Amino acid sequence: MKSMKNAFLTYRQAQLCAPQVIKVSDIPFEVLEEGDILLKILRATTCGTDLKTFKRGGHPKMLGVPLAGQEGVAFGHEFCGQIESCGSSVTNFKVGDFVAVANSSPCGQCKFCARGEHSLCPDLKFINGAYGQYLKIPARFVKTSLYKLNSADEIAFASLAEPLACVLHAVRKMQIQAQERVLVLGTGPMSFLFMQVLKHYKCYVTLVGRQESKLNFAQTCGADAVVNFSSELYTNMTTSPQDNYDVVVEAIGLPEMWQQAVNLVRRGGRVCLYGGCARGTTVDFMTERLHYDAIELKGVFHYSPSDFVMALEWLRQNKIDSAVYLNHIRGLDDLENIFMARDDASASASALKFVIDPWLF
Repeated sequence: MKSMKNAFLTYRQAQLCAPQVIKVSDIPFEVLEEGDILLKILRATTCGTDLKTFKRGGHPKMLGVPLAGQEGVAFGHEFCGQIESCGSSVTNFKVGDFVAVANSSPCGQCKFCARGEHSLCPDLKFINGAYGQYLKIPARFVKTSLYKLNSADEIAFASLAEPLACVLHAVRKMQIQAQERVLVLGTGPMSFLFMQVLKHYKCYVTLVGRQESKLNFAQTCGADAVVNFSSELYTNMTTSPQDNYDVVVEAIGLPEMWQQAVNLVRRGGRVCLYGGCARGTTVDFMTERLHYDAIELKGVFHYSPSDFVMALEWLRQNKIDSAVYLNHIRGLDDLENIFMARDDASASASALKFVIDPWLF
């Protein structure tokens, strides 16, 4: 095995032990198989999916609950780092390379992969463990999901490639056109990414949220208009649709928001059901509205490898302002407080994301 000598027998990793319970533990290094690599994680970023996973104790697709006899599971999925060790058969990467990691690996052989619908691959594998100092990257991910960075400088933004890939995938699936009026429900990090990408496509973008501070920030970041959920304007929008929005993006993941999205889109419009609801959730829609007003509903999940490649290029070319997501840096021991909104009050109110530096104590 080609390796940098590692003087440590264990490394620190944050594990999800139960709903709303995180424990940072010392984890023994795993033995690398010939096609694996050991990644030293340099940066990870929090996201809404991790928050929901934290609150619910798991994720329907990406992360299961701890198994019997298992204290916790590694979680976190937006990360980048530097290769520490390589298995003997790894030839495309070397020790010292800086890389971004896509958190999924499609099989590349099924009918869905052949059609470019990699997120529907029945053998789609996920990797978790961004919130740790090291992570073993299995051979399958080394082959399909590892991307070299041009320099160490790109570590600063490379963990954003995963969420940006999800948004680029959704925009592609929705066939967004220039000059369309798009309403985005939510003011979380994904909503801001949607807003920035949609502005690049020359759309008129309105964000809807509850926090005035986030709504004001959205306008400074490029939103054409903002609306508060508690406002009379929003009430009128939901009760008396005015055919104002060609596309509505639900980026929150609540069934009542899925329902409202249908009421907010114009006749003949499209609704992007992006926010994932809890497992077992059901939603009722008025068939008359869907049928006679010709509303198109599209569920969108995850991304394809080409979206991840595009996301890295967008970040390199500064097509989005990555700095707005990278202002708050914390360590592994801060994760539970971040997800419980017990972090510094001003940071919790303003932060779109937190950067996690696993080497920060």
